[in-house]
Amino acid sequence: MTAARRHGVVDAAVRHGLQFWADRSYQGEAPTLVTPVRAGKDRPLIPAAAAYNRRHAAVRAPGERGFATLKCWQILSRSAAPSARPTPSRGPSRPYTKPHRCRSG
Repeated sequence: MTAARRHGVVDAAVRHGLQFWADRSYQGEAPTLVTPVRAGKDRPLIPAAAAYNRRHAAVRAPGERGFATLKCWQILSRSAAPSARPTPSRGPSRPYTKPHRCRSG
């Protein structure tokens, strides 16, 4: 979210009426952020709010899972894919290392 704010994504989304699905920590950040409902300190969520939170989580889950997979494979931190076969003139720019096993939730 910090990067989105820094690059003006949140402001552009507000101007164009686009919605972002965010987690609870972003409540009140912008009118176009769709966040789950929080329970009060001494009162649990009503059934309608709990159902809303389940739907919200279901919408966000595929994106969260996708980013977790990309992080696990370290795709986002590598600038170029490692070469599978070295060329005769030079070797690969980075040695290929097998990705570590990530936890499968």
